[in-house]
Amino acid sequence: MISTTVLNALLPVVLTLLLGYLAGWHHDADTNVASVLNRIVLNYALPLALFTGTVSNSRAQLLGDLPLAVALLIGLLVPYVAVVLIARYLVRRDWAESAMWGLVMGSPATSFTGLPVLTAVVGTRATIAVAMAGVISNLVVIPTAVVLINLQKASSATKTENPPGFPQVLMQSVLQPVVLAPMFGILLVMLNISIPAVVTHAASLMGVSSAGLALFSSGIILQAQKPKLTVAVSVLSLVRTALIPAILLAALSRFGQPREIQQQAVLALGLPAGTLQVMFAVKYHVNEQENASLLLFTNIASLFTLAIFIAVLHTN
Repeated sequence: MISTTVLNALLPVVLTLLLGYLAGWHHDADTNVASVLNRIVLNYALPLALFTGTVSNSRAQLLGDLPLAVALLIGLLVPYVAVVLIARYLVRRDWAESAMWGLVMGSPATSFTGLPVLTAVVGTRATIAVAMAGVISNLVVIPTAVVLINLQKASSATKTENPPGFPQVLMQSVLQPVVLAPMFGILLVMLNISIPAVVTHAASLMGVSSAGLALFSSGIILQAQKPKLTVAVSVLSLVRTALIPAILLAALSRFGQPREIQQQAVLALGLPAGTLQVMFAVKYHVNEQENASLLLFTNIASLFTLAIFIAVLHTN
């Protein structure tokens, strides 16, 4: 049952990545095609997916399970901030590269592979964990990462004494569709404003393509960039798939949280890196090879770590 759960969740991801890789290897697509696909995903498909996914939840769902929300908030934001600061001040990466490392920690593939994994373990309540993790990532992690990347790019590009200020870069970042759409959705949910089902259904046709397009594009990039298992990629992959969920499991057990909360929080934060950092890497030209490698090796590692965590959580 455990192996079937993991395979059902991650095999579509691996297969779609492989198809993109084969398309690049067969010269049916190259990085220019991947760049176009990324723009489609970031400007159209993913914003619609994030918006429809957000407004499909009620305010009660988003606010109803405080312990789970706190666990996810801490489990996403603490590693995100810690890794960004470590990358910037200890490893001496610039702010854009540091933000990309942070995205690996603070924006796992919850929206893409989280639902089938969690549903198999906790049933229909999985949607709440997925929604909460998505809200935290979309409201805090992604916008701040976009701001850091844009600040670095603006600072590097300008040769004048008056580079764009933080307010200007912040405004440009927040107005991007991938940031604006989920924030607007969250506002509607918190105001109890319902979106007609016909509207969300119409938007979902494009939205559901976001995961497949993003993964296929990432496969093309994987083929072009030739992933390497460097020290940084190895460490970040283990932190993403093993260390973060292990620490969270220990903390939730120490504070006596029920098994259902442990299952939802640990499995949601034990997922591999999402495709977003690869799309941002291509869009902003930030270490494309390293970020493609992180996508590949966190998915490989999660095949083993998720099986271990599911087994441990079943025996507790």
